[in-house]
Amino acid sequence: MPPRRRQAKAGAILSGISRAAPGEADIGSMVSQGESNISRNHQQPLQHASTALSNILGVYCHMCCDAIQPGYQHQCINCSALICEQFVPRSSGCITHGSVICSKEEFLCPICARTGQKDSPLPYGYSGFGRRKKVKMEWPMCLVNLNVEPLEEGYLAAVTKVELMNHYKSQKSNLFTYTLPANASESKSLADGVNLMHEAIKAGCPPNFFVMIDTDSDEITEGSAVVSDVVTKSLGAEFMECMGAASSFSRGDTTVSITANGKKPWCELTAKARGGRRVLLLVGSHPAIRLRHHFESLVTLVKNDKFDFVLGFGGSGCSTSQMSHTVRSLIVETGVFGQTDPWSALRDILTSNHQVLDYTTVVALYVNTASGSRQIECRQIGKDTPASNAFGYQFKLCRTAGCDPGQTGIRFCNRSDKVRVRCTLCSWSSPWVRTDADNKHFIRVNSLAAPQIFWHHFPPSKELQEFFVKLEPSEAEGRGDGRKGGDAEGRRSHQDADLDSENTLAMDISE
Repeated sequence: MPPRRRQAKAGAILSGISRAAPGEADIGSMVSQGESNISRNHQQPLQHASTALSNILGVYCHMCCDAIQPGYQHQCINCSALICEQFVPRSSGCITHGSVICSKEEFLCPICARTGQKDSPLPYGYSGFGRRKKVKMEWPMCLVNLNVEPLEEGYLAAVTKVELMNHYKSQKSNLFTYTLPANASESKSLADGVNLMHEAIKAGCPPNFFVMIDTDSDEITEGSAVVSDVVTKSLGAEFMECMGAASSFSRGDTTVSITANGKKPWCELTAKARGGRRVLLLVGSHPAIRLRHHFESLVTLVKNDKFDFVLGFGGSGCSTSQMSHTVRSLIVETGVFGQTDPWSALRDILTSNHQVLDYTTVVALYVNTASGSRQIECRQIGKDTPASNAFGYQFKLCRTAGCDPGQTGIRFCNRSDKVRVRCTLCSWSSPWVRTDADNKHFIRVNSLAAPQIFWHHFPPSKELQEFFVKLEPSEAEGRGDGRKGGDAEGRRSHQDADLDSENTLAMDISE
């Protein structure tokens, strides 16, 4: 028999570029309303209804949705779409460098040129192969790094700054980056950032804010100060007020984007969708977000509308180089490509590159407005690793009365796509549970591309921690063949004093 053909896996879309391209094939649908009625000047292509916005944000290609280098674009005389050209040979760009042989008055985009003439040759070399899921824009951004050492920028801040400077090559004034010593009031140093905020808000482009704080500082590790106090003191009242003003402007924006052909664009480009995000990033080897006093202070920041999204890492000893890809990708996805939902952006990032989950877990605290009201969500993402954990979580409870194995006394046994836990002290074993399906506590981030990555609510509830303890063979997949060693009435009652199932924020994990 001939060998069976392997089915392709849907992995390309997660990288940010899709060959099929979202929306319709009519790329002119991205041209702002009224542009088709304006006399076209190919030296100064109009991309936004407001010339001021074009000057601030630059222009982007309607084929690949990447930013266009000034002077290397062509505008279709039929649909007004802009197509980018390589600024040097073999660089990024849809049209091969120096290959256009037609005049500006005759230029047609690849779609218009072949409408009705499927096999007609193009008067230029076309090297583009797909379209981004989101339009790349050099939207105003402020990145502040709160570091332990006042004179050192740090590895993560340095590489993030270099990557952002590469994205903001044509609009350098839209990017503000600065490093401050943690817990030191130097708000005067942020004056340039405050000026950028005022100018951007006035122009209708509220900036996005990203604050990185090193959790290895003495105040945080020793517990003399909580994260929220360090952040507010370091940034200063004026900077925090400007962040709130940008967020309020973005949420209050009622602009409706309508294209030249009267349709809604497949990618939102308004201030409400692109700007006003306030993200706090906890980086460092100290898992501050897992400690009660720090976690509750972070919840207060989100409740008081100071930040919209907080990202932390739950494992101790994880280096900044291991966190680097996740942090940098989140900043670029939300700040440059306008991912409207940071939680969705984080899921896509960890799906396509989940090596960081081999060393730590990722915790996301954010505001969810999907239901129309502001609701605070907190979730932890972990990786199911055979013999090390189950569903990305370390279980510590035994069903035997009086048995206290802790984390070191619980073993994880795997068989194909099933897992169970076993206590090394009393030999109790739980029933088998499937790891290739969701359950009431653990949900897969992406069942197709990353079925081994799960998320659960954080802090973990009492019911989640007792998932294997309360599991009966009738509820699980298959039968447990180990001893149960006791009944439900003797289950670790002394640990329940540290857990409050009615308060989802109560968790004692400072062990």
